[in-house]
Amino acid sequence: MIRKSLAILPMVAALAACATPQDSGRSAGAANARPAPVLLYSESTRPDDLGRIVVPVMLNGEGPFFFMLDTGATRTVIARQTLEKLGLQADPERQVLLRGLSGVKPIPTVLVRRMQAGSMQFNEVRMPVLDAPILEGVDGVIGNDTLGQHRVTADFAGDQILIVDTQGAPAAKTHLVVPFTPLSRAPIMVDAIVGGVRARAIIDTGGADTLGNVALLRALRRQVRGNGNYKLIAQIGITDITDTTQQALLMSVKSLTVGPLEFANLRVSFGNYSIFDRWDANDRPTLLIGMDTLGLLSGLVIDFQRKELHIPIATTAGGGS
Repeated sequence: MIRKSLAILPMVAALAACATPQDSGRSAGAANARPAPVLLYSESTRPDDLGRIVVPVMLNGEGPFFFMLDTGATRTVIARQTLEKLGLQADPERQVLLRGLSGVKPIPTVLVRRMQAGSMQFNEVRMPVLDAPILEGVDGVIGNDTLGQHRVTADFAGDQILIVDTQGAPAAKTHLVVPFTPLSRAPIMVDAIVGGVRARAIIDTGGADTLGNVALLRALRRQVRGNGNYKLIAQIGITDITDTTQQALLMSVKSLTVGPLEFANLRVSFGNYSIFDRWDANDRPTLLIGMDTLGLLSGLVIDFQRKELHIPIATTAGGGS
């Protein structure tokens, strides 16, 4: 198995511009003070074998069950083995289409009476039921239908996750800010430069690998000095949540710049993934950044209400072999 390795080079020149100023004084700001942020969820996480974020939740008063946090998923999904533990049965008459990176398949759903995560509670949640190798070791997937308009803080170094209703509060001064564009099917998209090519990047905490579309690979090949910006490593297969395998070219890309961060020696699996079409992202160079890259940061904050990524200034260089 080929493992990924890259280095992160923090671009500290942007610190002053991105830091949040301190309040000028309690009396001056009292009249226009925002409501205090409300902590909704605080739990220890455990990275699974693929480095994804796994957190505990309660279902119908039972548990805890361990769900993977996936910012690229529009729906919260439950694994079939979890259904059996709860004594529930899937409804074959209520099906949805599950779309993976390359495959599409109809799957049944189940009605979960109550889902609880910290002080967040969701009633009468209909979840797609999935039986797939990608869910081995986890009980389900938390998608963006659950995350709502909250701020999600993933502390990779401390294995901790927080979900906060910030009431619109700005980023902490210890973090850099990268605005993102929310899309209906790909909720977190930022501007990026990949090997010298201007591109869009989708943040996907549920994906183990970093993926590139064909348009990005073609743009890299068209560069005058492109030979030094990428290098073929191997031909591999990428299996998605529908158990469909897509052939891909695993390549080393010289650099990735996202806001104030610069990643070096990025490994990207390029392929003709149909998910980019669903995201209306195949018309121009696009990258899907998975946990092999995100996990090298000391942490990451996703503020869905303000449409911002907050990146800790004191980020950690990563590596592997």
